[in-house]
Amino acid sequence: MKFNKITNNQQFIFLKFCQWGQWAIGVYGEKKNIFFMNKDSKIYSTEIRVHPAVFRYIDNTFHRKGGAYDLRRHLLYDFISAGLSRRTIKVESMIPLQYEKMKKIKVVITSWDYSHYGWDIPPVHQVAISNHIYRQILFDACYRVMICHVFGGLPRDTAIKEYLWEHCFEERELNYAALRKHYQRHWLETEKNAKANVAEFNSNATHCLPERHTKKNVGVVPLRINP
Repeated sequence: MKFNKITNNQQFIFLKFCQWGQWAIGVYGEKKNIFFMNKDSKIYSTEIRVHPAVFRYIDNTFHRKGGAYDLRRHLLYDFISAGLSRRTIKVESMIPLQYEKMKKIKVVITSWDYSHYGWDIPPVHQVAISNHIYRQILFDACYRVMICHVFGGLPRDTAIKEYLWEHCFEERELNYAALRKHYQRHWLETEKNAKANVAEFNSNATHCLPERHTKKNVGVVPLRINP
């Protein structure tokens, strides 16, 4: 059986057609909050506003699919799914002042949550979710700074700068002054207790070391190295 050779023009047209199909599916998904993994499955997403530092944490930690971040295998997804509701249900609550200054992102939700709970999260719940993740970020940052300072001997200010640089936080997201101020308010007592525990452990360890017993009239044998 003979096959005709595919010309370069036919290859170019085929690739352009595939690119156009992917673009059309992406545009449809952006409008309907739906994007497709394959022909048999649909992945739904919802829009949520978060603190800029929370956005940086999510962007660095979670995989992005079709313009939406996939948190379904993380414990944080429980907080997101708990705030889902339908747009026809109006929640009477005041919109927080910081809501408009927060950054919009899209988060993947399961088809079961989409059909049973809805696809919209009220502003108050969005701010609550963002604040919860932001507190977790501060806890993780301060804990790492304390470990580096107490056990690693790194200066506290240097440890703070290293953490911000390692996690790619920009000045408007989480800066050095804000993190240092939070650490001084809430973690200095914990740092003091950790230093005391380390000092106590070191003192107990030195007393527990066995005494060295050496034989009398025995000289030190030099180490012989073969040429």
